[in-house]
Amino acid sequence: MKKVSEIYLKYKQIIWPMTIGLLSLLLIVFVIVPQIRLFLETRGKISETTSRLQNLNSKIQQLQNVDSSNLKDGVAVALNSLPEGQEPSSAFGVIQKIAASSGVNLTTLGFSPAKSSLVPGASSYAVRAQVLATKETLAIFLKNLTQSSVSMSISGFQISSSEKADTLDASLQIDIFYAPSPKSIGAIDAPLVDLTPDERQIIASLQRPIAAIATSSAVTTSGPSILVPRGKPDPFH
Repeated sequence: MKKVSEIYLKYKQIIWPMTIGLLSLLLIVFVIVPQIRLFLETRGKISETTSRLQNLNSKIQQLQNVDSSNLKDGVAVALNSLPEGQEPSSAFGVIQKIAASSGVNLTTLGFSPAKSSLVPGASSYAVRAQVLATKETLAIFLKNLTQSSVSMSISGFQISSSEKADTLDASLQIDIFYAPSPKSIGAIDAPLVDLTPDERQIIASLQRPIAAIATSSAVTTSGPSILVPRGKPDPFH
């Protein structure tokens, strides 16, 4: 015991600073450092939350300035021009109306076994149409197809003479385009993406009132006249 006391008295000026230093180090490692780390993480979360709130407030203000009526009309026109999936009944109906208003005799209309052309950003399926028409009415039919409200393009064309001298037998492959629905619409606090000027121009062109075929190029039919919606032949180019 005496020996321990002698050692303590001899080295007490070293033992105390070392003990205090060790306790201070333990306090820093196990108390102060975790608190500093927690503070930094909390400040980062607060900054992130503040940024998200600012984005949401900005998004709310932008949405409040949106004309809901124009937005609904634009969405309806866009989905009609480029539907979310294959809608052959709608496309067939448009082609039949175009054929009737153009004065051609649509003899065959159905799916084509050929592959449709590839357009970046959209999918498509091929339709085969066969018509009997004169040179003039066939030209009108082709023109009206490219002005249809449904996005389509003529990727194949064959023509031959029929039994009547002034009648042509034309076979067309028509590619009907559609765009699958996006898998994600983005985070709720993500900035609102506005339409580009080119996209606005396309929507505006698709929103033009339905116009009748010009008198100089229209062919009178026995049935009631049918108005053909005008649009863009291929919105991807």
